[in-house]
Amino acid sequence: MKGDASVPLSTYRFQFHKDFPLSKVIGGDLVDYLNKLGITDLYSSPLQQASPGSGHGYDVTNHTVVNPEVGTFEQLTELSRRLASHNMGFLLDIVPNHMGIGDILGNTIWTDVLENGWSSKYSHFFDIDWANGSSKHDRRVMVPILGDHIGSILDKGELKLEYVESGDDVAAFVVKYWSNTLPVEPSCYADIIQQLSAQGANLPSLEAVRSLASSLTPHGGSGGQAPSKEERTNRSNTVLKMKKDLRQAVGDADRAKVQGALEKINNAGKDQPSKGRFIDQLVNRQAYRLCFWRVAGEELNYRRFFDITSLAGLRMEDKEVFEHAHELIFKMMSNGALPRMGLRLDHPDGLMFPKEYFDRLQDAAQTHTPQSRACYVLVEKILQMGEPIRADWQVHGTVGYDFMNFLNGIFVSRDSEKTLRHLMADFAGVDQKWVAMENECKKLIMTSSMKPELTSLTKRLEVLSSMDPHGVDFTFEGLRRGLVEVIAAFPVYRTYVGEDGKLTKDDQEVVARAMKNARALRDPDTDSNVLDFIERALLAQSSEKSAYETARLQFVFKFQQTTGPVTAKGLEDTAFYRFPLLTSLCEVGGDPDHFGVELDKFHKLMQARVKEGGAGQDERATMNSTSTHDTKRSEDMRARINVLSEITGEWDQCVRRWANMNEHHKTTKGSPDSREEYFLYQTLLGVWPPGLTADDSASIQAVGERVKNYMQKSMREAKLNSFWTKVNEEHEQAVYKFIANILGDKAWVSDFLKLQHVLSVCGMYSSLTQTVVKVMTPGVPDTYQGCEMWDYSMVDPDNRRPVDYDLRKKTLDTVLSAVGSESGAPLKMAAGAESKIAAMLKNMPDGAIKMFVTNRTLQLRKAEAELFQNGSYEPLEASGKHANRVVAFARRYKDRTVIVVATRFFADIVQGDLSRQPVGDVWGDTAVSVAKVANDKKTFQDVLSGQTHDLASGTVSLSKLLGTLPVAVLSSHIL
Repeated sequence: MKGDASVPLSTYRFQFHKDFPLSKVIGGDLVDYLNKLGITDLYSSPLQQASPGSGHGYDVTNHTVVNPEVGTFEQLTELSRRLASHNMGFLLDIVPNHMGIGDILGNTIWTDVLENGWSSKYSHFFDIDWANGSSKHDRRVMVPILGDHIGSILDKGELKLEYVESGDDVAAFVVKYWSNTLPVEPSCYADIIQQLSAQGANLPSLEAVRSLASSLTPHGGSGGQAPSKEERTNRSNTVLKMKKDLRQAVGDADRAKVQGALEKINNAGKDQPSKGRFIDQLVNRQAYRLCFWRVAGEELNYRRFFDITSLAGLRMEDKEVFEHAHELIFKMMSNGALPRMGLRLDHPDGLMFPKEYFDRLQDAAQTHTPQSRACYVLVEKILQMGEPIRADWQVHGTVGYDFMNFLNGIFVSRDSEKTLRHLMADFAGVDQKWVAMENECKKLIMTSSMKPELTSLTKRLEVLSSMDPHGVDFTFEGLRRGLVEVIAAFPVYRTYVGEDGKLTKDDQEVVARAMKNARALRDPDTDSNVLDFIERALLAQSSEKSAYETARLQFVFKFQQTTGPVTAKGLEDTAFYRFPLLTSLCEVGGDPDHFGVELDKFHKLMQARVKEGGAGQDERATMNSTSTHDTKRSEDMRARINVLSEITGEWDQCVRRWANMNEHHKTTKGSPDSREEYFLYQTLLGVWPPGLTADDSASIQAVGERVKNYMQKSMREAKLNSFWTKVNEEHEQAVYKFIANILGDKAWVSDFLKLQHVLSVCGMYSSLTQTVVKVMTPGVPDTYQGCEMWDYSMVDPDNRRPVDYDLRKKTLDTVLSAVGSESGAPLKMAAGAESKIAAMLKNMPDGAIKMFVTNRTLQLRKAEAELFQNGSYEPLEASGKHANRVVAFARRYKDRTVIVVATRFFADIVQGDLSRQPVGDVWGDTAVSVAKVANDKKTFQDVLSGQTHDLASGTVSLSKLLGTLPVAVLSSHIL
């Protein structure tokens, strides 16, 4: 995107929730801390009101206000003021795709839809299939929250009709199911009042309420036409008046009488057949269909986020919905208190028309921004390996999963792939090719947790086939099988046919690849003619306005909203938990079939980011992430596991020895199975806290509890031995017992720690290089909360544990004091600082060295803002014995140059011994050629060590350059 948006130089992600509200940042001086660290923009998790107790904020229930558990708009304004005082910006995560509906009354929009159905003034807000093809449930929104089938729930009397008051002026009748409160369809109030009278609560004052209720049309409206906007508004006004009248009609003296009568109604006819009970009849007349939660596994009539029934999809293509959902966002922009405000958009692939949404968002942002400038926008778009972001999107890039996987890949020794694949097959019993596993897992998702979405899509395809002579003979089941094959073979998350129905060349190529894959992998029972029909439906381009073309486009649009969730659930939440080749490769947006990344390929990707005029986006403003709230493993945990690719022989011996040592710890044969055990050992190697010894039983137990919770998620996501919807308690408990047993076995822990120490030390060195490369390459580097020091976190909720900011503030102050930095000169380095830096490296486990490297590189970005936002990226060649371990490049802009020389693959150099540091003479004759970038600049200063280096010869020796740290950042500007 070419625009005038103000782009951050760096970001820092905070996860706000009730235990970490805005006041923690304001009162804890964390804005000052971030500024001192070198951060330019605070990156916030969603702040709009979410479900009570939400730990992430993605279940928004009210778009118009700040989440009260997190803070107030006034506090947000104060935070903005503090950021502005340091010229810092604000990047806010927003959720345009869906809303949280688990807390029913907490979402007034959803409550109104449940109350009034098709006649609700908000009925167009949600992606609901009002005519869902089932006459007995037509125009009723499904609410799958019951713990058993509806008949059993009614027989047990678990549904109660109650009277509730809200404030001083409104009252309503509701249906209670344990902690859930559901509205009652307003026209039913007339019959409820009649029942109250029959049970002794004959209040003349209720006659006006009964009269209003009788005047209302039931929720389905009249006839087959959807109610008009005027009709929905009139109904809303009538319902509000009726509720106010109800509150006035039931005075303090009458309340007990009404509640007593309701109790009689709830208890009446408990021994009668269900059809004779009033509560049964009342439930069947609602605008929603209460049902067993398992029903949602097969049938559902609203779009949801993935397979999460408590998150309902929004129709963001509707202008009214868009304006409502962004009201608070635009209010913040209009405030003008911030130097810049950007947006991170969650799950744009769920939107019907992402491009049109981005266009509308940018137009609105320019209207609401005082400077009338474009908004800095990042999208949580998961790109498959090599997939470009769409060139016509008005966004500045992705949230960085693509960068994360490419960067992580250069720390994986590609030579070890064959050995590790053999070990995975021989020990873990996994010899299935990745493409087959990927296909299998997608099919599993479509026939299990996302079966309702597949059914809905098949219905649309069935309508289309009935209108085509070449498709009229296809059965529903045949069409369903065809869709399963095509979606399972889809090579990317989705295509992007817009409102105009036109396919881009990229989309045509994606569909062609999908069809080729589907035909190659299809089940023999799938009719090839059905595949041909689906291909024609997806690729047709017609400008005619016919019933067939309308039906075809509706199918295509729904198809596009289905492939992404299936891919995410099939890969990220299933296959990644089945494929333990090297678990650090199983990351969001990753492809474990791509074993590592060639350094040359990484360099070319970075060079492409700064080239203008070519295909795709200018990616200098895209995000560089290494850890996020959604990653399967933190950056430091992945760095450790990657080291296994360097020591495959030792890993092979260890894992087989450990299996023999621990066989007697299995209380149930096969629990864990060999795949889970292989997965578990990698997890323990990655998560083990630095310095934890075999004698610290209390800390080991704490680690065990974290790993147990992680393995629970791992087993259920893998969907082999246990499932979220069908928990195998016996197997899971046996696995938990196994974890406790091996961690309580001091002999095994001592043996385990020998290899773990190697991974710990080498992983820390790799993390330093990873940090430097992230900050110095084209893009906007992000630091996930706490990761400025070592962080060994697993997937959520483990990666949302509290961060010790007192420790981090203290560590930063200690680091700055040690090297002599000053507030006005953050890159200044006092004489003698080199020995202090060497001491940090020696004491690596305390995390100060990562804090130091993070701080220095971020401050350099601030000092050389033009260079890092506009400069070139030029790979540098290494020579000598350890050339393959060198990652070197230069960034240049005008008369400024920064040269980065970093290293990797440390295992056979340090051998897990802190005293064998990868500095100085260990690099032998290894050197980097800098002649083409040093030019007339002869003397450069290392920002990390403070040392100056003469580059006049055109080469620089690593033995001299890396005398203090295993990484150097040379600046042509003497500090």
